[in-house]
Amino acid sequence: MLAILREAQRAGQAPLLRTILHKLVYLADVYVAEEAAGHTYTGETWRFLHYGPFAAGVAQALDRLEASGSVYCERREIKDKDVEYALYSARTGANETLRDIQISGSVALRLGADLKRYARNLPALLDYVYFRTEPMEGAFPGQILSFDSCVKESIADYKAIDMLPISNAKIKRAREIFKKRLSNSAAVQIASGPIDEIFLQGIAALDEEPLPTGLAGTVKIGSPD
Repeated sequence: MLAILREAQRAGQAPLLRTILHKLVYLADVYVAEEAAGHTYTGETWRFLHYGPFAAGVAQALDRLEASGSVYCERREIKDKDVEYALYSARTGANETLRDIQISGSVALRLGADLKRYARNLPALLDYVYFRTEPMEGAFPGQILSFDSCVKESIADYKAIDMLPISNAKIKRAREIFKKRLSNSAAVQIASGPIDEIFLQGIAALDEEPLPTGLAGTVKIGSPD
């Protein structure tokens, strides 16, 4: 929690609501479990309670940090609704970052992205942990959450989507605009040096017919016999 608060401070996202801090600790456990065959970082028991995942040990640890002065807690009240809430910040001198506490770089990056996305958006964070994390999948209120099925998504699991081809008319139009800009420039120059004759020959080659690609012809499919 101290490391998360420090990361929030460095990113200009502090202070954090108590619930947001609690759910970010949960996400840390999810991300670590995805890389460690279901083993979490905290080792705490998480249950489906209080708007999603909740660990009594995490809540008690935060209370101890507050009591010891390790974190600064500012309590505020919404007078119209008679509701009190708490905001937490790291005390001066708390220098631990996620990587300092042996969190992997990939997990630290993901938590950093979550801080930017959810530090000021509790409803979106609750929606994410409630509906889009593996331990909450199919869970019911009061149930102990399991991290055994947490698996890190791989790029190989996603199917590539073929992009629509660019029409010949659009390619031709782009070439015309490119050549027009070159001819209208009094002193055309690029970062790597002046445009020479070879470059201009290459531009001219763009107007030629494209090189043939792929295969063409017919094939007869018959019985394997």
